[in-house]
Amino acid sequence: MTIKIERQTGWLDTLTSYRIYLNSRLVRTIVNNEIQEMQLPQSHCQLRVKKDFQKAAYIDAMEGDHLIIKVNQLGYLLRILYYMGIVSLPMLNLFRYSNPILEQYKYVMLGLIILYILILTVIYITHPTIAIIKKRPNS
Repeated sequence: MTIKIERQTGWLDTLTSYRIYLNSRLVRTIVNNEIQEMQLPQSHCQLRVKKDFQKAAYIDAMEGDHLIIKVNQLGYLLRILYYMGIVSLPMLNLFRYSNPILEQYKYVMLGLIILYILILTVIYITHPTIAIIKKRPNS
C-alpha cells in the first residue's frame, strides 16, 4: 500500500520544507522538487500537507495514488501583493518630496500600507496556498 508524493512548488517556498501528515500524525517532510514514496497504514487515509504556521491542505489518499503538491493561485496572488506592499514603502518615501499631498499625509499612507501588509498576512495564515493534485495514470 504505497503512494507517490511529488512536490513542484517552483521558486515559491524553495527554502521551506512541507510537513506531511497521515491521519493527523506527522510522518515526514518534503522539500522542493523531491519525489517520495510512502507506505500507507491502511488502504484509505487522509493526507495533509502543511507549511509553517499556515492552514493545511488535505486530500483523501488511496493505495497507488500519485500526488503532486503545487502552489495554488491564491499563493501566487498573495506573494505578488505582499511584495508590492513591501516595495511601496521606499517608493512612498521617494515620491513624498515631489508631491506635497503625499508629504502632508505621509503617516496616513504609511499606516495604510502597513494595514495592507497585515491583512495579507492574516489571509496567508488562514487560507492554504498549496494544493494537492492527484495525477492521472495516463498523464
